[in-house]
Amino acid sequence: MRTRRNPRTEPRPATESRELRIVPVRPELREAGAGGGGDDSTIPFRGSAIVYDEWTEIADWWFGSFMERFAAGSVTDTIAADDIRLLTNHDPNLVLARRRGDASDTLRLTDTPTALVVEAELAPTSYGRDLAISLARGDVSGMSFAFEVLGETWDERPDGMWLRTVTKARLFDVSIVTYPAYPQTDAGLRSLLARVPAIRAGRRNSAADEEVIRAAVEALRAHADELDGLIGEGTDDADPPADEAETDRARARAQALRHTAIAARFGLERAS
Repeated sequence: MRTRRNPRTEPRPATESRELRIVPVRPELREAGAGGGGDDSTIPFRGSAIVYDEWTEIADWWFGSFMERFAAGSVTDTIAADDIRLLTNHDPNLVLARRRGDASDTLRLTDTPTALVVEAELAPTSYGRDLAISLARGDVSGMSFAFEVLGETWDERPDGMWLRTVTKARLFDVSIVTYPAYPQTDAGLRSLLARVPAIRAGRRNSAADEEVIRAAVEALRAHADELDGLIGEGTDDADPPADEAETDRARARAQALRHTAIAARFGLERAS
């Protein structure tokens, strides 16, 4: 297993500064003209992208598991100054609205004592109208935000669990998302693993299953070099087995180490 890093002495690499989080608060469509500024050519929307001062356990590939909360006011500066988009599943090709800080804004971000409130006139594109149908049906039921931490404090509980309070962050985008899981890779892998029994039984995948599998495979492909390193983790210094039975046991141990390393990388719990 990976050794849990101390966030005070081993900060996250600069190349990994962008993080994603999901908020399990269902976003909603609004009636046109119901305080949202919508008209016949737009789709009024409201949701909460960040809920302040609520602890959530994060399965992080760098630090391991830790508890996190966002302090009220942690994004006040960024929502007033930065160019922020509302996306679908963090896909930059699926822009729904935008906050530039001028009269053309179609995205409004409001800081309240308890949450960051998102209001928007969704672009009435084909994907915007499709999303509106999924929101109305409840098929899509989460929001997420992509951010970079600019200020934070870390405390440690007696049981060794780290507590992170984000005091200042820069937002890149807020997003309406499909899967209620923190990292998108984690969501894709969990969905893929859930389909393994059906795949082994020879049952044909649906189009939706195929899309999830494709996304999970692409996510793994993107981390191919790192996974190669994880596969060898913990096996280089093993003594050569004495007999055939010991060889089988060594192979089983090596396989368990590989599964554990990959599961830790993606925040997955390894099946027993």
